[in-house]
Amino acid sequence: MTPDDVERRHPGWQIDRALQPRTVRPELLVPAGHYWAVHWELDEPCLIAADLEGLVHQLTRRDTARVAAVREVAEARWPGWRVGYAGAVATGVAGVEVPPGCFYAVRRGLRHWRSRPVIGANLTQLCDRIREAIRPTPSRRPD
Repeated sequence: MTPDDVERRHPGWQIDRALQPRTVRPELLVPAGHYWAVHWELDEPCLIAADLEGLVHQLTRRDTARVAAVREVAEARWPGWRVGYAGAVATGVAGVEVPPGCFYAVRRGLRHWRSRPVIGANLTQLCDRIREAIRPTPSRRPD
């Protein structure tokens, strides 16, 4: 497994190895020979591990927790909507392709999905797009 393989499995994370001791963020020193990961869009602490397998384990735990948090917030705020995560590969949902690393939400009907999914790269974007999808559309007034 290479850092490129890990980046493909965990979209949004940049993986690197410190050949010499390296300061990644203020007051965060990565020891020589260790791997570190930082997310492109999220302001989160860097992850550091002595080997690539240890880093993959941390990334998996972090991504699982992030998906669970997004799911909990969105589904509690909008009952009837189901939230998912595309993961490392594009996912087809209700006839729409969700890009890798993106969240999606779909409104549930009695027996089928009632609407096309809304897609967001993070919780804020997903919530904004759910709000837009449920905003009532102005009806035409009869003349």
